[in-house]
Amino acid sequence: MIEPLTAIALAGNVVQFSGALEEDLETEIVTTRILQSIEELENGREQAHECSKTANERRLVEIAEACTEIAKDILRRLDKLKLQGSRSVWASISKALRAVWTRDELNALTRRLKAYVSELDTTILISLK
Repeated sequence: MIEPLTAIALAGNVVQFSGALEEDLETEIVTTRILQSIEELENGREQAHECSKTANERRLVEIAEACTEIAKDILRRLDKLKLQGSRSVWASISKALRAVWTRDELNALTRRLKAYVSELDTTILISLK
Protein backbone atom coordinates (compact mmCIF):
# COMPACT_ATOMS: atom_id res chain seq x y z
CA MET A 1 0.00 0.00 0.00
CA ILE A 2 1.30 3.46 -0.89
CA GLU A 3 1.82 5.89 1.94
CA PRO A 4 -0.24 9.08 1.64
CA LEU A 5 2.78 11.38 1.18
CA THR A 6 4.23 9.10 -1.50
CA ALA A 7 0.89 9.09 -3.31
CA ILE A 8 0.72 12.89 -3.20
CA ALA A 9 4.30 13.21 -4.48
CA LEU A 10 3.58 10.75 -7.29
CA ALA A 11 0.42 12.63 -8.24
CA GLY A 12 2.37 15.89 -8.26
CA ASN A 13 4.98 14.39 -10.56
CA VAL A 14 2.29 13.11 -12.93
CA VAL A 15 0.67 16.54 -13.05
CA GLN A 16 4.06 18.21 -13.62
CA PHE A 17 4.89 15.72 -16.38
CA SER A 18 1.45 16.27 -17.96
CA GLY A 19 2.22 19.99 -18.00
CA ALA A 20 5.51 19.25 -19.76
CA LEU A 21 3.66 17.14 -22.33
CA GLU A 22 1.21 19.99 -22.92
CA GLU A 23 4.11 22.42 -23.33
CA ASP A 24 5.73 20.02 -25.79
CA LEU A 25 2.51 19.82 -27.79
CA GLU A 26 2.25 23.62 -27.93
CA THR A 27 5.91 23.85 -28.99
CA GLU A 28 5.29 21.26 -31.70
CA ILE A 29 2.25 23.16 -33.03
CA VAL A 30 4.04 26.53 -33.10
CA THR A 31 7.19 25.04 -34.65
CA THR A 32 5.15 23.32 -37.36
CA ARG A 33 3.35 26.59 -38.14
CA ILE A 34 6.69 28.39 -38.43
CA LEU A 35 7.90 25.74 -40.87
CA GLN A 36 4.70 26.11 -42.92
CA SER A 37 5.09 29.90 -42.99
CA ILE A 38 8.69 29.60 -44.17
CA GLU A 39 7.64 27.18 -46.91
CA GLU A 40 4.93 29.62 -48.05
CA LEU A 41 7.46 32.44 -48.01
CA GLU A 42 9.91 30.41 -50.08
CA ASN A 43 7.19 29.29 -52.51
CA GLY A 44 6.00 32.88 -52.92
CA ARG A 45 9.44 34.22 -53.81
CA GLU A 46 10.43 34.64 -57.40
CA GLN A 47 12.82 31.96 -58.55
CA ALA A 48 15.45 34.52 -59.52
CA HIS A 49 19.08 33.64 -60.12
CA GLU A 50 21.28 33.96 -57.04
CA CYS A 51 23.33 36.78 -58.57
CA SER A 52 20.25 38.93 -59.20
CA LYS A 53 19.00 38.75 -55.60
CA THR A 54 19.50 41.73 -53.37
CA ALA A 55 21.56 41.44 -50.19
CA ASN A 56 18.32 41.58 -48.20
CA GLU A 57 16.81 38.71 -50.23
CA ARG A 58 19.92 36.59 -49.72
CA ARG A 59 19.80 37.33 -45.99
CA LEU A 60 16.13 36.32 -45.95
CA VAL A 61 17.04 32.96 -47.50
CA GLU A 62 19.83 32.42 -44.93
CA ILE A 63 17.50 33.18 -42.02
CA ALA A 64 14.76 30.96 -43.44
CA GLU A 65 17.23 28.08 -43.83
CA ALA A 66 18.44 28.51 -40.23
CA CYS A 67 14.82 28.59 -38.98
CA THR A 68 14.01 25.45 -40.95
CA GLU A 69 17.03 23.59 -39.57
CA ILE A 70 16.28 24.50 -35.95
CA ALA A 71 12.54 23.84 -36.32
CA LYS A 72 13.18 20.38 -37.77
CA ASP A 73 15.61 19.63 -34.92
CA ILE A 74 12.98 20.65 -32.36
CA LEU A 75 10.36 18.46 -34.01
CA ARG A 76 12.77 15.48 -34.15
CA ARG A 77 13.55 15.83 -30.46
CA LEU A 78 9.87 16.18 -29.53
CA ASP A 79 9.04 13.10 -31.59
CA LYS A 80 11.62 11.08 -29.63
CA LEU A 81 9.79 12.01 -26.41
CA LYS A 82 6.46 10.55 -27.57
CA LEU A 83 5.41 7.13 -26.37
CA GLN A 84 5.30 4.76 -29.30
CA GLY A 85 4.17 1.18 -29.20
CA SER A 86 4.77 -0.09 -25.67
CA ARG A 87 2.85 1.85 -23.07
CA SER A 88 4.30 0.05 -20.09
CA VAL A 89 5.02 1.88 -16.87
CA TRP A 90 8.76 1.48 -17.47
CA ALA A 91 8.48 2.98 -20.98
CA SER A 92 6.52 5.91 -19.55
CA ILE A 93 9.10 6.50 -16.82
CA SER A 94 11.92 6.25 -19.34
CA LYS A 95 10.29 8.84 -21.61
CA ALA A 96 9.59 11.10 -18.62
CA LEU A 97 13.25 11.00 -17.59
CA ARG A 98 14.37 11.66 -21.15
CA ALA A 99 11.98 14.62 -21.28
CA VAL A 100 13.50 16.09 -18.12
CA TRP A 101 17.04 15.59 -19.42
CA THR A 102 16.32 17.20 -22.78
CA ARG A 103 14.15 20.07 -21.50
CA ASP A 104 17.07 22.54 -21.35
CA GLU A 105 18.14 21.60 -24.88
CA LEU A 106 14.60 22.10 -26.20
CA ASN A 107 14.30 25.43 -24.40
CA ALA A 108 17.62 26.59 -25.90
CA LEU A 109 16.54 25.55 -29.40
CA THR A 110 13.19 27.29 -28.94
CA ARG A 111 14.94 30.51 -27.87
CA ARG A 112 17.21 30.32 -30.94
CA LEU A 113 14.21 29.76 -33.20
CA LYS A 114 12.40 32.75 -31.67
CA ALA A 115 15.47 34.93 -32.27
CA TYR A 116 15.65 33.86 -35.92
CA VAL A 117 11.92 34.38 -36.41
CA SER A 118 12.28 37.89 -34.99
CA GLU A 119 15.18 38.56 -37.36
CA LEU A 120 13.11 37.13 -40.21
CA ASP A 121 10.24 39.51 -39.35
CA THR A 122 12.60 42.48 -39.28
CA THR A 123 14.22 41.52 -42.58
CA ILE A 124 10.80 41.16 -44.24
CA LEU A 125 9.73 44.55 -42.93
CA ILE A 126 12.91 46.15 -44.25
CA SER A 127 12.35 44.57 -47.67
CA LEU A 128 8.89 46.15 -47.86
CA LYS A 129 10.15 49.73 -47.89
